[in-house]
Amino acid sequence: MYLETWVKTYLNLTLVVKSQLLYRQQTYSKYQETLFDLCMKLKKQGLGYRKISQKLTKLGYKSVRGKELKNN
Repeated sequence: MYLETWVKTYLNLTLVVKSQLLYRQQTYSKYQETLFDLCMKLKKQGLGYRKISQKLTKLGYKSVRGKELKNN
């Protein structure tokens, strides 16, 4: 038989939150702004992401990390 003074109750919670909304880059480089503006301009002209990446690659643009632009 247990006395109430000897019984301890615990509640353990583990909370994992994953979201890109938690990270916000403070400033963007001029190159990033240029790429964004070009992408938006081409998107408004009706091009899809694959065509946009192909067109920017032909114009000599690369990703911010210096890699080939892809439609993802």
